[in-house]
Amino acid sequence: MRIVVLLLLSLLLTGHAGAELIWLEAEHPSAGSFPARNPFAPREPAEREALSGGDWIGVDGRRDAPLFLVYRFSAAAGGEFSVYARKFWKHGPFRWRVNDGAWRSVGKEVALIDRVTLRKNVEANWVRLGTVELAAGWNTLRIELTENAGPAAFDCFVLTDQAFTPRGKLKPGERLGSAPEGWFAFEPDDDPPTGIPIDLRFLNESFAGEQGRLVARGDSIVHEQTGRPVRWWGVNAGADVVRLDRATLDRLGAFLARRGVNLVRVHMPVGDARGVDDTAVSAVQAFVAAMKPHGIYTALSIYFPLWMKLRESDGFGSYKDQHPFALVFFDEKFQQLYRSWFHALLTRPNPHAGGIPLSAEPAVALVEMVNEDSLLFWTTKPYETIPAEPMGALERRFGLWAKARYGSIEAAFARWNRVVARGDDFASGRVGVMGLWDIIHRKGPRAEDTAAFLADLQTQFFLETRQFLRDSCGYGGLIVGSNWQTADARLLGPLDKLSNTVADVMDRHGYYAGKHQGQRAAYAIDAGDQFFDRAAVRFDSPEGADPSRRSFHTPIWDVAYAGKPSIISEINWSAPNRFRSEMPLLAAAYGSLAGSDGLLFFALEGPGWSATIRKFSIQTPAILGQFPAAALVYRRGDIESAPAVVRSELHEPSLRRLLGGPPLAEPNLDALREKDLPPQAIPSGQAVNAVDPLAFAVGRVEAVPAERAGIWQSPQLATRIDRQGGVVRSITGQLTWDFSRGVVTVNAPKVQAACGFLSSAGRIELNDCTWDIGNEFAAVWLVSLDDVAIGQSRKLLLAVVTEEMNQGFRAEGHGPKTIVSIGGPPVCVREIRGHVELKGPPVRITPLTFEGQPAGERREGSIVKLDPTTIYYILER
Repeated sequence: MRIVVLLLLSLLLTGHAGAELIWLEAEHPSAGSFPARNPFAPREPAEREALSGGDWIGVDGRRDAPLFLVYRFSAAAGGEFSVYARKFWKHGPFRWRVNDGAWRSVGKEVALIDRVTLRKNVEANWVRLGTVELAAGWNTLRIELTENAGPAAFDCFVLTDQAFTPRGKLKPGERLGSAPEGWFAFEPDDDPPTGIPIDLRFLNESFAGEQGRLVARGDSIVHEQTGRPVRWWGVNAGADVVRLDRATLDRLGAFLARRGVNLVRVHMPVGDARGVDDTAVSAVQAFVAAMKPHGIYTALSIYFPLWMKLRESDGFGSYKDQHPFALVFFDEKFQQLYRSWFHALLTRPNPHAGGIPLSAEPAVALVEMVNEDSLLFWTTKPYETIPAEPMGALERRFGLWAKARYGSIEAAFARWNRVVARGDDFASGRVGVMGLWDIIHRKGPRAEDTAAFLADLQTQFFLETRQFLRDSCGYGGLIVGSNWQTADARLLGPLDKLSNTVADVMDRHGYYAGKHQGQRAAYAIDAGDQFFDRAAVRFDSPEGADPSRRSFHTPIWDVAYAGKPSIISEINWSAPNRFRSEMPLLAAAYGSLAGSDGLLFFALEGPGWSATIRKFSIQTPAILGQFPAAALVYRRGDIESAPAVVRSELHEPSLRRLLGGPPLAEPNLDALREKDLPPQAIPSGQAVNAVDPLAFAVGRVEAVPAERAGIWQSPQLATRIDRQGGVVRSITGQLTWDFSRGVVTVNAPKVQAACGFLSSAGRIELNDCTWDIGNEFAAVWLVSLDDVAIGQSRKLLLAVVTEEMNQGFRAEGHGPKTIVSIGGPPVCVREIRGHVELKGPPVRITPLTFEGQPAGERREGSIVKLDPTTIYYILER
């Protein structure tokens, strides 16, 4: 009877006749051998609230025999049904079947569709099991664990003949509806197929690659056939997203395209020390094919040393469960393995695209050689992170380099004032490699040559790998070297960047957050963690607001190197931070000012909106909720790109002598305090020793190879930076960064916007509108939808986003805050207060739903009184 009631209830919730959804509570099997005690049972009300039916079934430890579960259920009609399970992460591999059908296995690499954390290291996740033919009437689902040890838990199972987007414990059409006072629950429906006034699908081609490949011409990325420039507003996707089934990927592609996304960076391994992972290659092929019809290009990032650990048995030296930092740059055997992954991925016929390999697929826009690794970063520690055997190979490479440069190793040793280093064995042709700390702090001829050797070796790797991708793999698209930082931004940073200029596009990563401390703080949020909220609009330090300790580094400061296109392939304002809603506006505005060619947000967690806010969540109202405005403004070029206001002239011989160059937008720029900044009144063409980080808020900052070292600064720079008043104005006149009040404004013909501490800023008057926002912190956009100036526009988008948090999130304290509870679904948004006044004739005001559909009462006037729970409005003349 319980199963029948669940079935009837879910049929009512589907909202249309003929659709069937069967929902089975896992803790109520018809038969089974799971123990009565579940070690992962909910411990408190919030955990019970996150589970379907308030409970689940689970096991841990060793078992004498495989455990099983059986469920009997009735189907009103026969046909093909998709099968889903909500389970504990990737634990508990199992097999399943319906009735007497064939067994099908679900392994540890199953794709997670969503994530809801119950407590530290315990979460519930939906996975798709596949499809099955059901007969009308009674059927049986049987689950059997395939391992006799380890954790496993199940919350519920779903069989449905309709499209299904899992959202925590919610059935289709359900809402939790819970939010604290002054907040509202953000619980959008699935997107409707048509009829969304803020749909940005039109920005994309009818299919990715319609106008040929994307290529680099000068400092821009353009369509090969037309020469039309393109900017990427993108997102990152890991293995859990890439491995989703085709139907779900199609929904994801439509979901992203509607919000202005035109590039997804696939960031996942397709092999390991044992060789190529065929299932991963196939998943990437399917993903590229699924995104292409939505006009979404794909970038490929398949190697990151943190994805693997090596052991002695792998054959690369005496590694003891260590990451292979730096190894790919010099070890020939490891390079062969690494290149085998690329060769398989790029050359195998793609069965999802008529056999065309990814190397010949115009929808593959970019291939990245290495993610976040450099011979010049702290992870390159000779004889520590690199064991003796591969160090021998590195020493021999250094010996050959020294011989080529000085005629012999002895001559090099004499040039180095006979300074010795660990690993020296000149008789065997081996020259020891100094550590980066010694290079930076002890300097001298040997340190200079060691840094130069490492930079040359890295350059050689990039050149050889580029040639391999072109010649051996047949790939004709764009290529990136790496995107990482160095151990010293001034001495080593320019050398690293110059090594990357052999590729087509320059890349880097940028993250912004207050100091976050906890056992898993680098990748997760737990109760007991301590953190600081941090606002970039005030240039807060990592310890929060302190006007005497401002930090002028932000992730969006982008340098144009050597006349190459430039992207930021990972960007995020990571949680916990109540000021995250500033990110999309700052990224779109100052990415446009710098002429950046792509901004890729990190990272997708599933095919739709996130059920909760996690460390790197972007599918939330504060981030993805602003994409309809931010993506349109950035991709359409509504904010003017600036000319160069600073040009750092890099003299390579000086860099190789460790004379250094000015630090440019490196994360450790925080160490540069105001006492180190150049004076404001510097004549054009006069060299200075440092780049004022506030120059990035004025205009474009360039770094170029030159015959002599120096920094050119525009004479207008001094007139645009008022450090005493705390205001920086762009050279274009469209952007103002008032860090004394913590407000950034955009005042351009087609977009007027503001973010930051808006209530304390009071009335904000722009060319065509006036804001009067009652929220302490918010982002507000007014954007022309018909591509004409706001004053003449007949259709405008007004978007307002405040702060977001999980329902039940609680933190105590005022300096560092201590998390008492991470909370759970739903994501809640602080109620919106205030009004927007438009200059000119009255408009028809149409509130929209979270999905962007018309809703609520239409009205007319020149003043838009903001509804507390409405994010979007269409304004029409």
